[in-house]
Amino acid sequence: GLLARAAALLVDQARHLQLDLGLHHVGADLGKAEARAGAVERDHRPLSRAERSRLLAARDAIPRLLDLFDEFSISATWATVGLLFARSREEARAFAPKRKPNYADPRLNPYSEQLGKDEKDDPFHFAPTLIAAIARRRGQEIGSHSFSHFYSMEPGQTAADFQADTESALAI
Repeated sequence: GLLARAAALLVDQARHLQLDLGLHHVGADLGKAEARAGAVERDHRPLSRAERSRLLAARDAIPRLLDLFDEFSISATWATVGLLFARSREEARAFAPKRKPNYADPRLNPYSEQLGKDEKDDPFHFAPTLIAAIARRRGQEIGSHSFSHFYSMEPGQTAADFQADTESALAI
């Protein structure tokens, strides 16, 4: 997968250049929302078999990547949306902002996506165990992409919408 290739490239560069990787920092996005970030159309269609396989492989690669980061003293910031912290659909709904984004393009609205019951049922929308595994590792930090991967530059957004989304990300 992509993460495994990136890790291999980092290790290869370190071996060839004999860099002190402790001085280097890597950024990584985590989750389905980030996997499709920048796409005009969000996740309102079912994932294809290939997409499901790719996203599950990325989840499997992260622990191996963390091991490599430990081995070579690489620190990283893992940016994720607040939704991925939720342990269940009920918790996601409880922490979701009361004030939802009002995108002019309804395809950007993440709140119309169907969520599974929990991480076991829906590993594409929930990742609390993966986030906890990252947070336990030395040199790793969790960054935020808001609660819902808020598109602040899209028509129809207000500062109050963004603040509500950010507050939800911090609260969870």
